[in-house]
Amino acid sequence: MMKSMLLNSTKMMMMIMLITSIMLAISTNSWITLWMMMEINMMSFIPILSMNNMINSESTMKYFLIQSITSMILLMSIIILWLNNNSNIKSNLPINLSLMMKLGSAPFHWWFIQMAEKLNMINLLTLSTLQKIIPLTSMFYMNQSTTIYLMIIMNTIMGSINGINQTSMYKIITYSSVNHIGWMTAAMMINQNSWKLYFTIYSMMMTSMIMMTHISKTLNLYQMINLKHNNINLILFSMNLLSMGGLPPMTGFLPKWMIIMYLSMNSNIMILSIMMITSIITLYFYIKIIYSMLLLNNTKMKWMKQNSQNPLNSMLLTNLMMSIMLMIMLNMMFFMY
Repeated sequence: MMKSMLLNSTKMMMMIMLITSIMLAISTNSWITLWMMMEINMMSFIPILSMNNMINSESTMKYFLIQSITSMILLMSIIILWLNNNSNIKSNLPINLSLMMKLGSAPFHWWFIQMAEKLNMINLLTLSTLQKIIPLTSMFYMNQSTTIYLMIIMNTIMGSINGINQTSMYKIITYSSVNHIGWMTAAMMINQNSWKLYFTIYSMMMTSMIMMTHISKTLNLYQMINLKHNNINLILFSMNLLSMGGLPPMTGFLPKWMIIMYLSMNSNIMILSIMMITSIITLYFYIKIIYSMLLLNNTKMKWMKQNSQNPLNSMLLTNLMMSIMLMIMLNMMFFMY
């Protein structure tokens, strides 16, 4: 009992440090301070990774090595920039590469994918959302158009194609996260509020998806039969998958629509074509999951009373309601202008 309380208090303290480091990092304008916050963030997350589970030791070591190497590259590049009065363009490439690796962006996404299946729900959710804030913010301030275009192409292509033949739900979620990194990077081309909006909606969808996968114990496509006893969860699971794939009028379609409109108005036809094709591929493997659920749950669909004690249903219904409200608000905004 005492040991459990100690672990919980330690975990709470680490989470507070982690969130504090993120808040300080996004509010600073100094590269050295940013690097320091990244290190505090890493050292706060490592104890959370290894807590209560010795199986995570491999993932913890892998995460530590990746983050340490990229931190060294980043620090060296910052020093070079400082010595050259912030005018050395060549040092921007190592900074961008190190941030891409920290982010788990393609083509450096392999460590993120390998860690996914070995993490519990909270750790995977933290790694997929909170731990991406600092690298994404840093890349926005770099404002390198060539790097942004490459990130968009690599993330959308690799995230969609590699996710097609996966049977592990956690791997499907992480490959989808890689694909969404490409779209978030495209949102950076518009303005700061655009990618923040995309990240907020992405975090909501990831939270719903990971919680739903964990609670329903559908860690594999073949375990979709676990949903057969609750048709409400089956329907909400399908709706959340379609939202992740960006099918209108779900929540996930709204930020993609905004990006598509911006790219089309600025005549970025090649980038837009790649993003739309890969988005269709991503939607395909989500529909394949729904098809698998329907095959494994081919009993007569009956409406069941919603379990009011299940917070998952409330979260997913809120997600749907927000998508409808956001769609109405956007239609009103375009009508006004």
